[in-house]
This record gives sequence, structure tokens and C-alpha cells, in this order.
Amino acid sequence: MRSDSESQPEGPPRRGAAAVVLTVVITVVIWRALEVPGDAASALQRTDGLTALETLEPRATPRLSETQAFSSPAWPGAASRPSLSATYLRSVRGAVDEVFVLHRDAARVSWQSPDSGRRVDFEQHGLDPRRVLSQLSVRDEGVVLDLALGDAASDPSAASWADCSLGGFTVQELTALRPTEATREAFGVEFRELRAVGEHEALREVWWNAELEVALEWRRVDASGEVRQVLQDLQRPARAGELRDPVERHPEWRRLDFADWLDEVSEG
Repeated sequence: MRSDSESQPEGPPRRGAAAVVLTVVITVVIWRALEVPGDAASALQRTDGLTALETLEPRATPRLSETQAFSSPAWPGAASRPSLSATYLRSVRGAVDEVFVLHRDAARVSWQSPDSGRRVDFEQHGLDPRRVLSQLSVRDEGVVLDLALGDAASDPSAASWADCSLGGFTVQELTALRPTEATREAFGVEFRELRAVGEHEALREVWWNAELEVALEWRRVDASGEVRQVLQDLQRPARAGELRDPVERHPEWRRLDFADWLDEVSEG
């Protein structure tokens, strides 16, 4: 299984108006298409890309009740965040399987879609540690795009430093679940089942390890259907080199603002 575009031979980047990247926000419901202005929309064909953005508003981090039987995810700025690489298989409505890879340490987070050659790198905002700065790397285009406020519709799971480290759901959603007595063991780690209290919660269940702050499996149900994400591989610490700055990983690629790139596509 490929973990990153670095491990694959790369030909010259394809460019021009026909070169296609559909950047979307990773949601835990579907991989939602990003709306773009004007003629740029005609250049977008795929619906399984990746993007992320800075949060619109700094948000207070929710805290778990003292009566709950699991610990909270790593809060913003926590130097003790466990370093890991987690490879998941995501099933959408029981029919579509996609590989999603989460790399994480105390300083950086990365979301990857290896087959599409897209990844989003997050780092903590220097002025507000609750927020994130993010960059979208697109292998086929040979670009690293700086994402900014307004570049995409907000995805809650990418909106804050605490949330993006979970890789598909938010701290608020996680803390709304309640632990059961059920446990499962995988990859030498014990996971406890957390379940929604009622059917009104979209995130229905998470198998969670509080020490590593990682999910074995989670399931979401809403009007669009069911999405399930299941852990396929877990490595500790994160795989070497995966969390380097994207500009350092690919010095030959162009770096530009996302908005400028959209202008190039629409004018091409």
C-alpha cells in the first residue's frame, strides 16, 4: 500500500486548463465537493480530493465530564500528543472504499489520500494555538497551495488544532459519546466502545484508545447514508519524513496561494 506520493515515481507535473484537481473538504459524511467561482468549476472533475482551511473563529475547547470513563483528546499546544501514522479504509454507503492516512505528532498533522496524490498538512497557528494553518499538496499538478480563510466551506473536523488530529470527527462530537463496557484489542492496543446517546447524533460510535488518542473504527449515519472508517495499520511513532514541511518534501514544486491557482485554472 502506498503511504505517500514520495514512494512512487513521479513524471513531469501535468498543467494547463485540462489538468484537474477537485479540492474538497474531508467530511465524515462524504468527501464534499468544493465550490469554486466562474469557469474554474468546469476544470474540476473528481470528487475525492482533499483540502482544509483555517477555522473561521477560535473555539473554546470542550472538556470531558469527570464522570466519563475515557480521557480527552490532546488539547491545543499539548507537547505530549502521541506521534503515530494510522492508515484507514473508509467506506461510503457500503460501496466506495478509499484509503485515508493520518500522520501526527506534537507539531504537525497530515491527512492523505494516497491514490489521488493529494494531502493536507496542518500546523498550529503561531498567534492563536487553537487554530491551524494548512497547505494542500497536489501531486499531478506539482503544486503546494497555501489555504486561507474563505478558500473552502468549513469542515468542522479540520477547523481547529485539536479537531484535525482526530482525522474525521471533532472533539465536540467525541465528547458527546458515552462509554460502554465493550472493548476490542488490535495492534497491541485496547479500544473502548463509545456510543451516541440517541439517534439524533450523526456520529454513532467510535472505538477509542484514550492513551494514544486514536480510533480503531468510527461510524457516522445521516441523510446521505453511512460512512465507516476502519483502522488497517498503526505505526508508532509517525513514519519518518511524513511530517516534513511540504515545500521541503518537494522543492521542485511551485508554491502559491489557493486563490491564485484557481485564477490560473479559470484563465487556462
